[in-house]
Amino acid sequence: MLLSGKKVIVTSGATQEPLDNVRYLTNISRGSFGAMIADEAMIQQAEVYYLYGKGAARPHFEHSMRLIEVRTTADLLREMHRLLVEFDASVVIHAMAVSDYIVESMEDPNGRQLKGEKIDADKPLTVRLRPSPNIIPRIKEWKRDAYLVGFELEPVEAESELVEVGKRSLAKNHMDLAVVRRLHRIKKDDHDAVFVNTHGDVQIHHGKSVIAKELIRTIYQEVNPGARIEGGPVSAGAES
Repeated sequence: MLLSGKKVIVTSGATQEPLDNVRYLTNISRGSFGAMIADEAMIQQAEVYYLYGKGAARPHFEHSMRLIEVRTTADLLREMHRLLVEFDASVVIHAMAVSDYIVESMEDPNGRQLKGEKIDADKPLTVRLRPSPNIIPRIKEWKRDAYLVGFELEPVEAESELVEVGKRSLAKNHMDLAVVRRLHRIKKDDHDAVFVNTHGDVQIHHGKSVIAKELIRTIYQEVNPGARIEGGPVSAGAES
């Protein structure tokens, strides 16, 4: 099996940044793609650690994985660090949609700071946000030899633009593989993805299940240079 014995972290879903006890900032990610990737890693006998946002989809083979629910960006940082340092995970597939901002402070119309108390919906509210810490560049700081896959979702159409997005993300975030998808297609049957690695090799795949399978195949070949698998190697530029 392709990932036999490998400890693989898959992140999925969305983070939540609380405004009060019942309201929070989040995004529309529900984690179905991340769950599919985790299942494919499990099929290839990886030891899977599934880090998922509260309410996110769970993998079909969840009982054969270690599931860790997180809520905030701070939770994700803590658990990612622990898994990399204490459990020596060797592959990170970071598919989670992390909030771009966290709540710094909230004030009522009189300038009084609100700290955890329920918001009065009948009154104006001033909310100050600050950028969330960027998690993905820290992964290589915590474990330099981890194989790191990151995801980008962009409102572009041209394949060449997707490739350029991938190349920039690789350099900025110290990743080994970038998976770039078109924003307007993520909920359609023709969902597609462009893979770009640090050598500039490009793959294009169509359909969520195919993308998940080919991602695991690609990781195997990247960490085992020259290896061949059933059906032959995944060649650069190939379409599926």
